[in-house]
Amino acid sequence: GGWGSVVEGQYCGCSVAVKQIHELILSPHNQSLFEREMDIAARCRHPCLLQFIGATNDEGSPLFVTELMETSLRALLEQRPLSPTEVSVISLDVARALNYLHQKKPPIIHRDISSANVLLWRQGEQWRGKVSDYGTANFMQHTMTANPGAIIYIAPEALTSNQTVKVSYDTLKDKLE
Repeated sequence: GGWGSVVEGQYCGCSVAVKQIHELILSPHNQSLFEREMDIAARCRHPCLLQFIGATNDEGSPLFVTELMETSLRALLEQRPLSPTEVSVISLDVARALNYLHQKKPPIIHRDISSANVLLWRQGEQWRGKVSDYGTANFMQHTMTANPGAIIYIAPEALTSNQTVKVSYDTLKDKLE
């Protein structure tokens, strides 16, 4: 990932993904962003969200542990185009995840839905999607930071401080058109 390296690890006999922030960018500010990401991930449980297992900050080296997925939507798209059924199923999974986040009290706005942040697993012969990476997510407030996430993926209203849960849906819709 852009913020850190991700490696496969073992937890209670199961394969897991372990993300560690790059030492070069470890700062008090980035540490607080990491803690916010842990806080949001720990509050969320949904089949269409990457399952958070735990985190640690031992020896000043933050680790973020999640379930291990097979690939990302970005990696699959680099290999081949998706079938209409795959587009429908994965889009519905992402929409379910966003709906769950937006229904929380207070609502959570992901603000960085991209093909790299949609991870995939197989259910039989069908790819299924899970939304990951809460690095730019935040609880909806009256004023939100402008320009979250990757500029090429954000909805136009994300360029302002007047953001609503609609930001995530517009971002997803733009990618599928």
